[in-house]
Amino acid sequence: MFYRETEFQDSPLGKIPRNWDIVKLGESCTYNKGKKPDKIEEEYVEGYLPYLSTRYLREDWTAKFAKSSEKVITVSEGDLILLWDGSNAGEVFLAKRGILSSTMVKIALKEQRHNVKFLFYMLKMSEHYLKGQTKGTGVPHVDSNVLDRLVIPIPKLPEQENIVRVLGDVDSAIDLTDKVIAKTERLKKGLMQQLLTRGIGHTELEVTELGKTPKEWQVTKLGDVVIDGPQNGLYKQAKHYGDGIAIVRIDSFSSGSEIEPTTLKRIRLEKPELKCYSLNRGDIVLNRVNSIDHVGKSVVIRELSEPVVFESNMMRFNVDEKVVNPAFLVTYLNCPKALSYIRSNAKRAVHQASVNQEDVKSIPIPVPPIEEQQKINSILSAIEAKLKLELAERKKLERTKHGLMDLLLTGKVRIKVD
Repeated sequence: MFYRETEFQDSPLGKIPRNWDIVKLGESCTYNKGKKPDKIEEEYVEGYLPYLSTRYLREDWTAKFAKSSEKVITVSEGDLILLWDGSNAGEVFLAKRGILSSTMVKIALKEQRHNVKFLFYMLKMSEHYLKGQTKGTGVPHVDSNVLDRLVIPIPKLPEQENIVRVLGDVDSAIDLTDKVIAKTERLKKGLMQQLLTRGIGHTELEVTELGKTPKEWQVTKLGDVVIDGPQNGLYKQAKHYGDGIAIVRIDSFSSGSEIEPTTLKRIRLEKPELKCYSLNRGDIVLNRVNSIDHVGKSVVIRELSEPVVFESNMMRFNVDEKVVNPAFLVTYLNCPKALSYIRSNAKRAVHQASVNQEDVKSIPIPVPPIEEQQKINSILSAIEAKLKLELAERKKLERTKHGLMDLLLTGKVRIKVD
């Protein structure tokens, strides 16, 4: 089915297969910009259609709704649309049926030389370039001249269709994986809500500062179980970064409750600094300065293969492990209820928020019996491990897709046409 191409021709794009053509997008397509409807409804109204937004197209987020009329542009499932205005101007989508946003354009073919989805993949390959060529001093927008002059290589239609079929199979696998990830995340959220408020097997509840919790649980302040810290991290100027000792920053926090080793930066330190700011197994690191949506995020330090320190936007503490399991505590600190408490007490500036040591020590926490903490953590860790595997599979599929796009859309590898 696949074979490596050996006969090429020179083109403005570099070498392409000898029997491929090239066209300028402006010669092959027309653009129809969306218009804002007279009225947009937050809830569905009979006869209305989704008003397309980037979030709806990217994440299937609940749309707003508008009525189809001669004043608006209606698009069908699979139409090719381009984000024209905004910080991500140049992004390409395949449409869902709905009303085209005023920040988007519908791209329509003048003649049937292209398979629409093939053109979508080709434009995806050029997306970074289009985003880099936007213009406008306020709200950036796509430069129509750049878009018109964009050169697209074109194999014969049957080969386009075969390429679309192969890439579509990978997209289907990614979509299926996304659904599994979403289902696992819902399961994780539901289990966290149940286990962190009701525990395992309890029938008697009492009203506490955290709401209703099992009678056998204690509710206390975080400061009551801390035995060392909290301590703010190390500040160093940018010139000290590059090599040396690994350092934990917010971008080292994984999607779970652990450090992601591959993201650690390195910093040059003096020996006293290394001694003062080194992390050990069981330490908890909390992000104390960040945007309001990220401040308060915590991780627990597992076994370390090398010395690691933590930066000034972080805060380190550890707890009495006879009373509180560190992994259980971090799971609780990262749950919506705890993060809401932390962020509601944060000090806010223009672009960031911060919490201090007293704020952290005042956080109310549940303290089930230590055996129950371990069981709860074991259940949630299993779900987290499953989620990590699914996310890794998605990354693998994305790498496969990008590799195939690079080979098939440049003609380096061809697909035989019957």
